[in-house]
Amino acid sequence: MELKIGENISRYRRERHMTQEQLARSVGVSPPAVSKWETGSSYPDVTLLSPIARALGITVDILLSFQEELTEEEVDSLYRELQGLFGRRGFSAGQQRCEELLREYPNSAGLKLTVGGLYQTMLGTLPSEELTEERVQEILRLAAQLYSQVRASGDPRYFAAATVGLAAFRLSENRLEETEALLDSLPKVEIDPNELYPSLYLAQGKSEQAVKLLEAHLFQLLRSVSLALHSLASLSQERDGTDRALFLCGLSLRLAELFDLEDVSGELEYSAVLLMKQGRTREAVDRLEQYAEKLLAFRTDYSSHPIFPHLSFRTSPEKLDSSRRMAAKALELTPAFEPLQKEPRFRDILEKLAPSSAL
Repeated sequence: MELKIGENISRYRRERHMTQEQLARSVGVSPPAVSKWETGSSYPDVTLLSPIARALGITVDILLSFQEELTEEEVDSLYRELQGLFGRRGFSAGQQRCEELLREYPNSAGLKLTVGGLYQTMLGTLPSEELTEERVQEILRLAAQLYSQVRASGDPRYFAAATVGLAAFRLSENRLEETEALLDSLPKVEIDPNELYPSLYLAQGKSEQAVKLLEAHLFQLLRSVSLALHSLASLSQERDGTDRALFLCGLSLRLAELFDLEDVSGELEYSAVLLMKQGRTREAVDRLEQYAEKLLAFRTDYSSHPIFPHLSFRTSPEKLDSSRRMAAKALELTPAFEPLQKEPRFRDILEKLAPSSAL
């Protein structure tokens, strides 16, 4: 961790209108010693930290730039920095910076949750030769460890998100009892306050806040309906065959079209799998082309959306690129699409999602 003692000494000395000579006399050293501290060519002896801090009117923690917690705004700023780093320089560089920050702020639950999420969402920035099952599982285990630490911190702001992230990982490991225990630990809410806040805001004359909340609430409800239809389709495939599963996928796609929703890639990919199972290869490839088009055209700016103009998402170009690369890799490894590996249209889809020139 880079120490900024010299910068802090210089900053707080100047704020108190002290000369280097005055500070030197206060702590019993020579003026050249203070000069060396401020230029970073040497550090003060540990026994001098308290006298220096007292002379400057600050604490030793401030002198050492120690910060136990980060504000939510600071975490959000670091998220944007890290997301860009993963995208520009790859996973290793991003992971290295994450580890540096975790050492610098070991008690920041918000930072740990952010890093855990980045480890999951930026897997697509791994070089193709590193994108193996073993490496992916190693990274996901690191994310799970961070989620566990966030839960242990007891910070109510991040507990639910960390619990859901950890539960998803335990489910992928088929550790079902642990998954159930994690989900049971989530607070059970009988009444959603989002259903009452709009009325409160309207009564307070805060119509803009009411509109924003209603848009966000509707968007979340639509996502929940879409997820339920997808889950029903998966169960229907196992119990009733592919016809009913395709019907349910179609409902989800019609819902997305009706409300002009962007994120329908899951339904398009799954319906392509179902079509392959029915031997409808050409239709499956048509559906995969739609899937690629949606991913490539995915927007994060909803300002001109007819229903959700106030929604905003913090999705960077780097994250979108990572998601597309991961999607291409997933298509290539999906057993149902194995017969398509030499199909020119299929290879063209993969190239559009993960251009070889960018690897």
